[in-house]
Amino acid sequence: MASINGVELRNVKEIKSNSFEWGAILTGIVYLNGKKLGEWAQDAHGGVCDNFDPGVEKAINSAVLGVKSTKTGFEANCYDASSLMMDLYTLNE
Repeated sequence: MASINGVELRNVKEIKSNSFEWGAILTGIVYLNGKKLGEWAQDAHGGVCDNFDPGVEKAINSAVLGVKSTKTGFEANCYDASSLMMDLYTLNE
């Protein structure tokens, strides 16, 4: 199981559907230092922002990537939680 800065992506599944923009999406369970944070799924419409259970993206961004939340969202960062999920998926392949 691959880990990046304590973040792991487990139980990855590919869900196929004709209603998805790309024909399939990836889903999985996100762990931080062995503790389950919640679920992650790619955007079904091919968008840039992935879907995370409440608090998962914020926990990854602040604890692992060093991105601080602001009143209007997160500070700009080219490498975000969605990018990290795809890197973990690729490493596990």
